[in-house]
Amino acid sequence: MRVNTGLWMCALALLLAIGCEVDIEDYEDEIEEAEEEYNAENDSSSGGADPAELVGITWIYGCDISSWPKTITLTAEGGGHYVYLHYDVMQNWPPWNNNEYNVNGSCWVVFTYNGVKYASTFDYLRVGQVKKEAPVIPTPSGTWRPSSGETVGFMVSGMARDARRTVNERSNVYYTIWQ
Repeated sequence: MRVNTGLWMCALALLLAIGCEVDIEDYEDEIEEAEEEYNAENDSSSGGADPAELVGITWIYGCDISSWPKTITLTAEGGGHYVYLHYDVMQNWPPWNNNEYNVNGSCWVVFTYNGVKYASTFDYLRVGQVKKEAPVIPTPSGTWRPSSGETVGFMVSGMARDARRTVNERSNVYYTIWQ
């Protein structure tokens, strides 16, 4: 059953406002179901809707891949000197030009620096690689590196750092707190 959390909450608030006796416990299952559905549809880590995922971004050190289809599910965690990118499907992408390093993709970081939201590649990815060194990104106004407690987004894509391409596909942007 498709339920809209906002509508449920408004309806209950209206009933309470006009003096109706409402037992919230009678509606807990429906509200919980609506909240879970809403979160699944609007969570950037899922394959669901990402309305603001790549809007208003300044693209640096890589091409604008916002129009590339999202075919990969990514989760990530980072802290100290490393970031771990957990994804599916990408190992099926062919390496670029059968290169000796087996490179088939780019890893991205999405961050805000001096009030500007940026997306930047920070390294290539080899087939199946999940561990990378923490990104350090030169920006027009200085150098950014993740700080403990900062919210940082990560994404993977086909090769996009320069003119070389493997596939024009990308993952979701997965936001995490840098440790």
